[in-house]
Amino acid sequence: MNTIHDDGVGSEVARMRSALNREKRARAALGGAKDALEVIIGAGCVGFCRIHPTRHKCSANAHFKAHFGWPPDAILERSDLDGRIHPEDRAALCASITAALDHGTPLDLTVRAVWPCGTTHYIALRGRCAHGESAADTSSQKRSRTELVLVATNVTAEYKAIHELEAAVARESELRATAAAANCANLELLSIVSHELRSPLNAMLGWNRILAIKRGDDVEIKAITSRVQHSAKAQLRIVNDLLDLARIGTGKFKVNPRPMKLATVAASALESASAPAQAKDIEITADFTATPGETNGDAERLRQVVANLLSNAVKFTPRGGKIRLLLRRVGSDLELEVADTGQGISKELLPRVFDRVRREDAPGARHEAGLGLGLAISREIVILHGGTVRLTSDGEGLGTVVVVRLPGRQVKIPAGDPLTASLASSGPRSLSGLGILVVDDEPEARAVVAELLRLEGAEVAVSDSAASAYEKLCAQGASFDVVVTDIGMPVEDGYSLVRKLRALKSGARVLAIALTGHATSSDAATALEAGFDLHVAKPVDVERFVPMIRRFSSHTRDAPTLAE
Repeated sequence: MNTIHDDGVGSEVARMRSALNREKRARAALGGAKDALEVIIGAGCVGFCRIHPTRHKCSANAHFKAHFGWPPDAILERSDLDGRIHPEDRAALCASITAALDHGTPLDLTVRAVWPCGTTHYIALRGRCAHGESAADTSSQKRSRTELVLVATNVTAEYKAIHELEAAVARESELRATAAAANCANLELLSIVSHELRSPLNAMLGWNRILAIKRGDDVEIKAITSRVQHSAKAQLRIVNDLLDLARIGTGKFKVNPRPMKLATVAASALESASAPAQAKDIEITADFTATPGETNGDAERLRQVVANLLSNAVKFTPRGGKIRLLLRRVGSDLELEVADTGQGISKELLPRVFDRVRREDAPGARHEAGLGLGLAISREIVILHGGTVRLTSDGEGLGTVVVVRLPGRQVKIPAGDPLTASLASSGPRSLSGLGILVVDDEPEARAVVAELLRLEGAEVAVSDSAASAYEKLCAQGASFDVVVTDIGMPVEDGYSLVRKLRALKSGARVLAIALTGHATSSDAATALEAGFDLHVAKPVDVERFVPMIRRFSSHTRDAPTLAE
């Protein structure tokens, strides 16, 4: 039998010695783990604190004390912790601690700690409860054995970064709003300037055409009127480019796509470029036979693109040069190519040819009249149509090739498409037999439009206000087929006049045309909504305006009569 004094194998002493060794090793391992955990916590600057529900003192490490502005050897009580919390955050922290201790609810809260020196720090607190109760404990005993462990991290730098970011976003939003307001103000100013410039341009081009018609047999007069027309239209292009650039800047640049024939649009633009090309003995060849050129697009805007490309080609091609206009189908897409034998572009400048208002001082740079906006605006139009535009040149003096690619359309264009038909119309047609009332408060604008229409054979009456025009329309025996009126007139505007016109019994039979300096797409939409049949921007292009009147006036004559 073994006794307690025996120390042999299997004796009680041996078993106790073995148990003590295991306990020492476990304690050593636990101490090592604790030291490692403290190193990790210290490296992460993580503070922790234990809060007991019935004790006033709190057990906390040095990092927790440092987060709240206490020295490492400070002895903390629960009231001390509450005193360092910002007054606005105390109630939330107290409620969270109570919920954690009573119900075991996890604590997840960020509070502001106010240090004795007055600085404020943001402390992120995460807490979980540690329970030490037994199954036989009552609820009060369970609560007394519960302890809340808080882990604290100083997140002041993160909060400052967030606040700085929020302030930067607010400043950026404010600056964006200011810039948007400035852009809108600029657009409004340009619209006003455009309106004021269009009226004198309308008079210049109108009287110039009247002179050309009445003195067409005089060679010298013919040459002078041609130069005046060229200069006035160049001025008009500048006005239109400025307005388009402003609309692009404000995001109000729009296109109105519909089925159309690209070849018809290109032919119309080619006709406009013929006179400047002939003046420089430049030969223009066009080939539209390879494809019907059907697409979905805004006819007026695409005409502007082709006209800009041809204008650039004529401008930068020397006397006696050549320009080729080609329309072809590539797969399901359409490509329109404008190639010239002009001065070309150096490889250094090619990447920047579509920049807005860029002037280069390098040798061979294209220093010509104009604002340099044509290519930039053309690219915007093509992009809005879902297409692409690219420009290539082999170098200075070797010409330039511009290729516009647009999505094609495999449907047949309706024969009655008014935009395509109006673009296809060639040359003015007589207005004989039409009674036209011209309304404008400006004597010069009124006189020039009336005289142009008279020269085309129309019977023209004039009015200087909406009120006098309405009196003429209501006069006994009055019979007008067309009313051409300005919009912006004092006392009563053109919108009011057209509404009164439509209320008349015979008003539906009258073609109402808004001829105005307000030339934006929104102005056109407003005019059509008010009751106008057509919106025409000043200065009037007689070659297109006269056929348009003849075409649409025949439609309105067939319209049913509206009851008063």
